[in-house]
Amino acid sequence: MKNAMLAAAVLLCTVAAVPSFAALDRLGWVDFSQRETHDAKLGNFKAESMALIARGSDVLCDHVVATFGDGREREIFRGELPQGEAVRIHLPQSSVDRVDFECRPADSYRASVDIAADTGGYPYDRYDDRLGFPDER
Repeated sequence: MKNAMLAAAVLLCTVAAVPSFAALDRLGWVDFSQRETHDAKLGNFKAESMALIARGSDVLCDHVVATFGDGREREIFRGELPQGEAVRIHLPQSSVDRVDFECRPADSYRASVDIAADTGGYPYDRYDDRLGFPDER
């Protein structure tokens, strides 16, 4: 009886943890410098959440604004993106046409931000929180 209960508890914990390890599709990146603080990425993707990953430095964002399929805009992030950490953002609508960034590197002259989303597809270029993107630049 104890073994059955333990097996059920392990199974429940495993099933509950699976969504947190969902792979992300890489959508692209945006580059920033101390002088060039605005960049945009045309999205045209559907997802319930996305992730931003700073590369080259921590990145300070005054605002990140998404333009949705119906034309409405909404600020989806403001603050610091720690270098190498995936910051997950829940999207209020699933269809995103564009993402505008107003950001700058915190510690260096240049930095970039990788953009990824769980679009539900299975492309060959996948991002996993535990592994990171392959370097394609």
